[in-house]
Amino acid sequence: MVDIFLCSTNFYKDLFIQSGFPSEKIVVMPHYVRQLPYVSAKDKSGEYALFVGRLDPEKGVETLLEAWRLLKIPLKIRGDGQLTLQAKQFVELHHLNHVEFVGRLSEEELSDLINKARFLIVPSGGYYETFGMVIVEAYSKGVPVVASNLGVTSEIVSDKYTGLLFESGNPRDLADKAAWMWDHTTEADTMGRNGLEFFENYYTDKRCYHTLIKVYDELIESR
Repeated sequence: MVDIFLCSTNFYKDLFIQSGFPSEKIVVMPHYVRQLPYVSAKDKSGEYALFVGRLDPEKGVETLLEAWRLLKIPLKIRGDGQLTLQAKQFVELHHLNHVEFVGRLSEEELSDLINKARFLIVPSGGYYETFGMVIVEAYSKGVPVVASNLGVTSEIVSDKYTGLLFESGNPRDLADKAAWMWDHTTEADTMGRNGLEFFENYYTDKRCYHTLIKVYDELIESR
């Protein structure tokens, strides 16, 4: 009885087809974010690495913290969840003075926090992200991304073009990729600009609006 299924990525489209959904009934329409003002790459302060998300096991929090035991890069963590207390205890136990937990923020404050990051970290492990909205938010501000090569993130993050991919669940690999991104500011700025272009081509409200209207028009015509 369903004419069209809307799916956020090609990764999930393929999974649904493998599960028996008819390919001709699936239309890929990514989620979008409303673009807030961003600072151009040449003006970015790039003061820290940034994690934004739930502090839950499937988000790769343990991988993130273990990686930061190997680094001296300033890291800001915005989020809370099941592992909030454990994460703070880990930071205190290992004297990770370069790791800071950030409290709840307004939309504008969160936008500014992302804006001033050198790069965003998405260390998810153990399960597939449904989409990865925070990646698109970073792209909208010209911020590159270091992400695990798991599921949908490897579709949204183009390795060595809009960011870097590391082996999911591997703290050493994450530390190596984060250190490279921190030390290579010119390349990081280029990846940030590529991410912004990627955002403008695929993840704006206007782009998604046109995709949705096209679906509606085709459904109406088919009736």
